[in-house]
Amino acid sequence: MKKFFLFSIFITFFAQGYSQFGVITFDNATNLYRIKIDTSVPNNKWQIGKPTKTFFTSAYSIPNAIVTDTIHPYPTNNNSVFYLGTTIFGGWMGTTLDFFYKMDSDTLNDYGKIEISIDTGKTFYNLLSYSQYTVYDSVGNFIVGNGFGSPIVFTGKSHSWYDFNMYSNLLPSPDTIIYRFTFHSDAIQSNRDGWMIDNISYGLWWEGIQEKSSDCKIFPDPVKDILQLDSKRKIKEISVVSELGRTILLKPINFTPISIDVKDLSDGIYILKIINDDNTVMMKKFIKLK
Repeated sequence: MKKFFLFSIFITFFAQGYSQFGVITFDNATNLYRIKIDTSVPNNKWQIGKPTKTFFTSAYSIPNAIVTDTIHPYPTNNNSVFYLGTTIFGGWMGTTLDFFYKMDSDTLNDYGKIEISIDTGKTFYNLLSYSQYTVYDSVGNFIVGNGFGSPIVFTGKSHSWYDFNMYSNLLPSPDTIIYRFTFHSDAIQSNRDGWMIDNISYGLWWEGIQEKSSDCKIFPDPVKDILQLDSKRKIKEISVVSELGRTILLKPINFTPISIDVKDLSDGIYILKIINDDNTVMMKKFIKLK
């Protein structure tokens, strides 16, 4: 049953065509076909709708979000699962995932987990162990991040909406990237709300495709010492990521213009990941020369 369900996901993704970037707000049909709640999982509590719970009283963008039950507390001994699928073509550099979320669970005993598959669902990896990520609260305070090997982030109670930003670089190059979101609860009834997610932004970066956006430019390229960034949009954070997916530099931005000192970097190809003030993500490839 599980294999048939996953296979049906792949068929749906491919039938809808290719994508580079997209946003899912759960308030309209745009890109919503990429979300699949796993109906083969017994008592799966993920629902899309208007939250009317004790702590989860409204979505990030009104009215809808995806929630572990829009009305009732999550049950005991439960594993609820939904999938997000994206499709690409050609060589690629990496993938990004961004969303807003609230947590209300027993710390550590009840938790959420995100996994990634690059082989059409045959193998899943803990996303936090194979990515660079940051989490901020609703006013921009840093919560956690840069956590290679950190197994659990989505647990306990968030004080507000949290903003999760991730960059991952897994090889080999796939045609389909699948994210699996799981919320797990133990045998103790806590009468809490669980996990709520809204405004999911997904992005893909591949070689050989010209950047369509003219909102942001970097120069010079190749660069030896100082990389300049000129953007028409307000930027919240930038990071420099190596070809192997390791974050070399990560810093918030509160000024313009932006100059990045890269003279100490080794020769090679790097990715400049740019997070705008509205939490959209842009990727710019540049070459570093001595």
